[in-house]
Amino acid sequence: MEKYEFFYQEAIKLELMSVSEAKEFQNNLRNMLNFCNFDVSNDIKILGLDVSYKNNLAKASAVVFSLKYKEVLQTSISRCAVRFPYIPGFLAFREVKPLIAALRDITVDFDVVMVDGQGIAHPRRAGLACHIGYILKKPTFGCAKSRLFGKELGELGPKKGSFARLVDKNETIGVVLRTQDNVSPVYVSVGNMINLTNAIEITLKCSFSRIPEPLKIADKLSKIMAEA
Repeated sequence: MEKYEFFYQEAIKLELMSVSEAKEFQNNLRNMLNFCNFDVSNDIKILGLDVSYKNNLAKASAVVFSLKYKEVLQTSISRCAVRFPYIPGFLAFREVKPLIAALRDITVDFDVVMVDGQGIAHPRRAGLACHIGYILKKPTFGCAKSRLFGKELGELGPKKGSFARLVDKNETIGVVLRTQDNVSPVYVSVGNMINLTNAIEITLKCSFSRIPEPLKIADKLSKIMAEA
């Protein structure tokens, strides 16, 4: 992958930060992000990223998924020791390095990144998808299985495509989204270089069950590695 070594060194910088430095970085990160329109077509290639843990070892997976052909084009994995402590709200500083490391063998170009985690639906508007999007300079958003932050506004309908806004201090920071009829929702929020409408559209286009296919495959791959 082009610029891989640069991306990896940027990830290591994050991992080596102290907690106070990490907090300061997150407080500044929002101003370094750009939330703009992304042209969603049926030809896009989606990079799904996920990480699992066993003891103090992170095992991450990267999956490039073709929306047009509904198939995986390439996968890559990584195994990394974790150095940053487990602190809620700072998980990105544990996960960015193994996820970037998982890109090492990716040679297929991708258009947008979908991360198993939060974007700006975060107390400092700086979730994992924001960090990944900042490093890669690619359209990036988070799609999480559970809510980290924000209050659900309105009632979520039972049908696919129904959503309720996640808000904090009158700011919309994401959505609670139903990806299939009558299934538990996912939590979508932007990371960088994309807007929330685009992120919702992409999530629905590649969701054939509750979890979007790129993340579903990446999750299975990382968990298989974690048990290996």
